[in-house]
Amino acid sequence: MFELHILNVDLGDSIILHSQHDGKSYYSLIDCKKVADKTPTVEFLKERNITDICSIFLTHFHHDHCSGFPELYKYLKQSHGTLNYYISPYLPPEIDLRRRIVELLYNKAMVPSVDNIFNAIDGFKKLPSTIHEDGTAKAIHMHYEHNRTPSAWRTDIHPGISIAPVSPDPETAFNYINSALRDSNPHGKLLNATSHTFLIKYQNSLGSHIGLFTGDLEKAGKWSEAKNTCLKITQEAVRDNIRILKIAHHGSAQVDMERCLKEMINMETRFLASISCPPGSRHHPSEKTLNFLKNNFQECIIACTNISAFCESFVLQDNLEYFGISGDEDTFLEYVNNDKSVELADIDNINECAGDHSLSITESGFQYKSSTGRSCFLKK
Repeated sequence: MFELHILNVDLGDSIILHSQHDGKSYYSLIDCKKVADKTPTVEFLKERNITDICSIFLTHFHHDHCSGFPELYKYLKQSHGTLNYYISPYLPPEIDLRRRIVELLYNKAMVPSVDNIFNAIDGFKKLPSTIHEDGTAKAIHMHYEHNRTPSAWRTDIHPGISIAPVSPDPETAFNYINSALRDSNPHGKLLNATSHTFLIKYQNSLGSHIGLFTGDLEKAGKWSEAKNTCLKITQEAVRDNIRILKIAHHGSAQVDMERCLKEMINMETRFLASISCPPGSRHHPSEKTLNFLKNNFQECIIACTNISAFCESFVLQDNLEYFGISGDEDTFLEYVNNDKSVELADIDNINECAGDHSLSITESGFQYKSSTGRSCFLKK
């Protein structure tokens, strides 16, 4: 059995991988964001009394992907948890270059939280391990090394799941960082260029089931390279066997992404396209990305954690029908304010689309669930 849990952290990522292998459960984490005073990944682990982690993946060093690391480390430390691998993207070893990256990306007010994140990363590396001879976790990069054959799959990162790096390789990341640092506004591009892109594969009696995690991949030309690498490593099985696609950069519009996904995935393939996004945003996800998924992949399940600006009109109509009233947004809000019989529980997910959502693959097949029970309004 394999499960993937995508938690609603607005703009950012917090993902849990879960597999059962040889009668045991195993967990790995992809990114970890703190939202207000809570860290949803930590809440997920606490609720299930999970303290042993195979791997923690950091796709890239933007705050919305790692701000929950201090709380995650605190939880694992206090619960006497274990960790086998901390897997991070490439950062250049040169001290001056690293310092300049931090200065450009974080203002002075954020320095304390950045320090806490790096302290947590240092702490991850000292946690006890269940598999390594020296008894401590290993920090690795899992770089893409231009291996486009099935031998690129690694089976030691998470029992029951194979994982293969897609991008970037160290030289490309270093060159792009140098280029981005000379840009007049390097903030967004700088660390997105180093974002881990990787494949996962789960095998059962029904065949192979593939996931593609793209981080914040967005550089022109990089999508073609990623597409070609995925096709070769999977021997083109990704066309029919992809089950989860984590849409890059929270669904922002990307012409290269659209072209490459059309060339890589068959239009009849059933898969989950997951988008982590804030409520009411016009760019994350963009109308263009949503319509692309809707119009090009017949069996695609579109799951946005929150409702985009583009979908708000569809949602209003859905809410009006749910409460059995007619009118516009003002009518709806007046109804909610005046009718005390309306339970807050009925409207507390008013900004959520899929909210927290999950994909499970068993011998019975493929199952998708969302915490709100809503399906994509575009697909209705």
